[in-house]
Amino acid sequence: MFEIGDRVICINASMQTHTVEELRRDMPNWVKEGSIYTIRAFLDNNGIVTSVLLEEISNPLKWFHLINRYQEPAFATWRFAKQQENLVEGSCKYTQGGSVVSRIIKRGDFVINDEPLAVFLLNCVTDALKVVGRMDRASNKLFISSFISLVNNTPNYVHSNFMTNLKANKDKFRLATLDPEEYKKLLKSIL
Repeated sequence: MFEIGDRVICINASMQTHTVEELRRDMPNWVKEGSIYTIRAFLDNNGIVTSVLLEEISNPLKWFHLINRYQEPAFATWRFAKQQENLVEGSCKYTQGGSVVSRIIKRGDFVINDEPLAVFLLNCVTDALKVVGRMDRASNKLFISSFISLVNNTPNYVHSNFMTNLKANKDKFRLATLDPEEYKKLLKSIL
C-alpha cells in the first residue's frame, strides 16, 4: 500500500474515548486530520498490526509489553491515504466544457483510485466553496483545481488552519483574476 518516502494525508485522527488518556500520554505528538506527512518507517509489531512512523512527527520511546520491547509509538496505516493527483481514472482525458467527463460519470466508466483521499478532498473543496462563493463555472473550476493542487503540493497542509485563513481573506477571492498562476499565488498567500 505505502512505501517509505510516500507522502500521505491523514484522513482519520480520531481517538476512541476509552483510549484518549493513554494515547495522549504515550504519543504527545499526534497527527492532524487533513495534514500531509511523509512515511519515515514501518513497524511490524510482531505481526499484530503494521504501523507507520512519520518524518514530521516523533514521539519518545515506550515499552510495549505486548511485543516485549521499546519502540517509538507509531500510527495505524488506516489513518492515512496516499496523496496523489489522479484520484479518478477514466477512459479518456478531461476535455474543456466537461461533456466527455459527464458522459464517463453517467456511464460509470471510471475507477476511484483512493476513495478515502477522494472523499477527504471533496469534503475540503465543499468547505472552501461554502466560504468562497463563486459566480460562474469557470471560476468554480479554477478554484477547485487550484485548491486541489495546493493541498497535494503543500507539505503539512492543515485544513482547519487553511479554512480559518480563507474566512479571514475571502474578499480577496471576489476580485480574483482567472489567471491560473495568479490564482495559485493567491491561495498560497493565505496558507
